[in-house]
Amino acid sequence: MISLAAVAARPLFQAASHPIVLTRTQASATSSAQAKAVADRLSLIGIVSGTPPHAIIEDAQAKKTHLVTVGQELIEGLIVEDIQPDRVVLDLNGENIELTF
Repeated sequence: MISLAAVAARPLFQAASHPIVLTRTQASATSSAQAKAVADRLSLIGIVSGTPPHAIIEDAQAKKTHLVTVGQELIEGLIVEDIQPDRVVLDLNGENIELTF
């Protein structure tokens, strides 16, 4: 692990002796693939304004239409996080999926 002091002490225009590499863990890569697969099968059909607002979401794979509100589970652990007039934000294990018209 590189300390903040070591980073601050090195010359600005010289390559670091220990390159800082940002990698994505296998778990997050898997969740991203799962999120993409889930997002690809869902379509936002409509928004019903009101208190609370509802979203109409179609699942092409299951050939099913869902009427959901914030906090409700949609499919496979997918939770409705937010409903706006033009989009719906879903949460899959901490990763956001946005559906728009």
